[in-house]
Amino acid sequence: NFDAEQERFFTESEEALLILHAIRGRVPNFLMFSEKLEAMVPMRSGTAPSIWRASPWIDWSDMHVHSKLTDAIVKYFGHGLGFYFQWLNHFTTWLCIPAAVGTCLSVSRYMRGITLDEDWSMPLYSIFIMLWSVVFIRCWERRTNYLCHSWSLSTDQAPQYAKASPSSYSERLGKYCVSILVTSVGLVIAFCVMICSLNLQGYIKDRYWTERPFYIPYLASFAEEGSVFGPQAGLIVSLVPTVLHASVILLLNNLYREVAEVLTTWENHSTEDDHHYSMVLKRFLFEAFDCYIALFYLAFAQFNIPALRSELISLYSTDQIRRVLLETILPACLNTVSQEIRFRESGKKKKAENHRDAQGKEPDGLAPLDLDLPEYESFDDFLEMVIEFGYVTLFASAFPLCPLVSLLCNIIEAKSDLYKVCFVYR
Repeated sequence: NFDAEQERFFTESEEALLILHAIRGRVPNFLMFSEKLEAMVPMRSGTAPSIWRASPWIDWSDMHVHSKLTDAIVKYFGHGLGFYFQWLNHFTTWLCIPAAVGTCLSVSRYMRGITLDEDWSMPLYSIFIMLWSVVFIRCWERRTNYLCHSWSLSTDQAPQYAKASPSSYSERLGKYCVSILVTSVGLVIAFCVMICSLNLQGYIKDRYWTERPFYIPYLASFAEEGSVFGPQAGLIVSLVPTVLHASVILLLNNLYREVAEVLTTWENHSTEDDHHYSMVLKRFLFEAFDCYIALFYLAFAQFNIPALRSELISLYSTDQIRRVLLETILPACLNTVSQEIRFRESGKKKKAENHRDAQGKEPDGLAPLDLDLPEYESFDDFLEMVIEFGYVTLFASAFPLCPLVSLLCNIIEAKSDLYKVCFVYR
């Protein structure tokens, strides 16, 4: 027996996990009705709003051994979300170092009146970013081990085998070839979109052998003098090709997410870990190629550092704005409107039920509001942070203020992500 004043034996996330295992038949002597069940939504308590209101912009306790915010997230949402917010906060805290160095170098360059290409300290700054990234990753590995120990998580768990019989090696090898072919088609489409975007911005011209195969005169004419996206165009108009490119990248990533799930399920891996690793490999390679291919082309095919810097700033800024708008603000607005409509409908149904009660009829049950919310997937947020880490480390010399911008954006991202898991997603 536990007193009411003492801490509860199971946390809210553990209670939800026990219910899930019971529904899936992993708890003995439990009613098997998983085939008839459409969704399981744990009831929300008052813990989620209190977590969001009490969360700081930066949790400096991550520098120490314990984080009260992360402990509260783990107790309510589970370990998966706890690891994500620990990674986000760890990354944000460590960004303070390269952000300070990059800002000092930018101020020094401005006071000396030289350009970025004339600054002799940029190669040294790139080496510094490389060393910083190595130390950061090693410290995150140590942090992960500590969290596993603190949360009583075992890293040596027995593999969970799939319910269906796995395919043989020869069958799976053929399926791998089909997956590679389908993914290659998607990468070719992403490359063609990048070529169209760079032609619209005037970065590809009929000058060198590295540009001629990808030069499209019709699209490049829009970036000539006097055209829509020419040098005389304003800042907003000149960003239209970049915004279109970022929008197509988002569309392709969302489409490939569904394709990767179908392909990985079709491959029929023997264990759940193999299934997960295959999914991670597919999605990371595709989305990293989709995000970085334009930057690598400008850097290593054209050696056009000004164009690389402009494209990096445009793509990175557009992606940061897109994440906040489409992942938090827009779903929150739609959720508010949907709840308002449902409340009005429930009011009408309540009147109808009162009328039925007066006639002695059974009232109809109402589904919980959380059932209509989109399901949260932490892997998407993890992948976005890894892509952002690539922006910071791979192109440090082209945009020294990238760590500072990432630091500010991550502070907003931490609050917006916590808001969306508390109120927008289930």
